[in-house]
Amino acid sequence: MSDIGIDFPVWAAPLLIGLLYWPFLLVAAAILAGVAMLVHGWPRAGLFALATIAVLPCLMVLVMDAVSEVHSIASRQAYARTHQTLSAPLSIQGLNLPAGTAVEWADERHQAVASVELPGPTALLGTTLTGKLEDVSSRWWSGTLAADARLEGWPCRAGDVWLSHEGRPMRCTLAGDSEQQGLEIPAGSEVALAATGQLQDLRLPPDRTMGLPSIGATLPGGGSLFLRPDGAIERAYVPEPGVLQLGDAALRFEVRWVYPETSHPSASVPAQATAVRGDLAEDAAINGIPVRAGSLVTVELASHAVRVTPSR
Repeated sequence: MSDIGIDFPVWAAPLLIGLLYWPFLLVAAAILAGVAMLVHGWPRAGLFALATIAVLPCLMVLVMDAVSEVHSIASRQAYARTHQTLSAPLSIQGLNLPAGTAVEWADERHQAVASVELPGPTALLGTTLTGKLEDVSSRWWSGTLAADARLEGWPCRAGDVWLSHEGRPMRCTLAGDSEQQGLEIPAGSEVALAATGQLQDLRLPPDRTMGLPSIGATLPGGGSLFLRPDGAIERAYVPEPGVLQLGDAALRFEVRWVYPETSHPSASVPAQATAVRGDLAEDAAINGIPVRAGSLVTVELASHAVRVTPSR
């Protein structure tokens, strides 16, 4: 049995009785009132009292229905004040919205758009969008590309897309292979871009791999890559059953690039990593010593030498 206690207010019991048995209560009240009309003295008063008691749960139901209807009317009025279907074109927040667009306003002053539902494929923000376009945290637009499109050199697939308020791509799924920042990114990858337009992170589709020339390894399908502001790789995530093979070491889960302490992420020229650090994907012998899978190791890029690293 459940040990969760559920407490109801006192008035909930007659309300529930009224909801479930109101036809019987009304019939009982009518019978009691009819009989009361035929008698005199205290029996009449008692019967009328019983009829009143029988009617009270029904009255509570009527009152609750009335309150609910009042709230419903208020909600519909509030909705109407913040939702509008345009009868004429409107230009706002860098959007040229056509007639027929369903607009959700951020407030009743109609000074900012929260989201719009486009009447069909519409030229907006330098591309063609369709469906719902939503202003997320007043930072970017989340929408749907009506067709494959090339956005600032990125071949984006029809479907979900994030665009800056100026129309720059921020996140999309690639419709074709793309070479960017020294990486051959396969079609189907989801890419995210920084405000500068540089690649910020990506996630591969399950059926495609990607070479990592800077370390001479291959990121397996479904893996993710995260870059620093200077364009250098910060870390990768390798889900099972894939591994990142580097020399004799097979790594999985979070793999971090190790840089010299003098390198700065904000530098204009990407820093050069000296090693990568991650969890062993399988048992291995390191310098003749057995090491269990899951142990944290560091692999030197120049020599592929492997050493066990103290836990984070």
